[in-house]
Amino acid sequence: MKDKSLAPYVITVANLKGGAGKSTVTVTIACAFHRAGVRTLIVDADSQGSLRTWAGAGTANDIPPVPSLDGRNIAKDLPRIGAGYELVVVDTPPRMPAESRIAMVAADMVLIPSEPGATDLWALKEMMTTVEEARGVRPNLLVYILPNRIDQTKLSELVRTELVELGLPLLKSQLGSRVAFREAMAAGCDVVDLDPNSEAANEARALYRELSKIVKEKRR
Repeated sequence: MKDKSLAPYVITVANLKGGAGKSTVTVTIACAFHRAGVRTLIVDADSQGSLRTWAGAGTANDIPPVPSLDGRNIAKDLPRIGAGYELVVVDTPPRMPAESRIAMVAADMVLIPSEPGATDLWALKEMMTTVEEARGVRPNLLVYILPNRIDQTKLSELVRTELVELGLPLLKSQLGSRVAFREAMAAGCDVVDLDPNSEAANEARALYRELSKIVKEKRR
């Protein structure tokens, strides 16, 4: 990912359910690529501005830039704001299917964080409509489910099995239900900067390795 002539690879993080961990996943992904030397931009398309608050909480931290965009104008504004970057990670708002669909159509890959729980599974089933609408415009759009806030309970394993049945591929990586992710958000950094030896940091690195491989294969 070193050719400046290429348009940036765009990863949209989306879930219509609020509190699914979209902002944390966006930070985890973007900081990992940034740390690896990839010119990375975070786009905060959520009017709540969670990632702008995150960026302001750790002004001395080495993090990617975090501009905001109106979710309705991403298709128009993203080429301009993403110029010169190799990777753009977009955080989308909850409960706004139209804006989420626009952000998906503008992406090369969509990641859907999903927690272990019945309500999250119901919300994900509802989101399949938005995914199919986006694929109607962009048939080759990659869409993956990222198991998020996973523990080792029987419920988590049951939900993981049901996620597979939705027909969307699950990433092999997963993020656990760990306090470190919340602490990193409050500190304006990611979990690797917070504590590079933590289990959360190991999960973040595993997620980066998996996504990096996918991106490199699609860039060939």
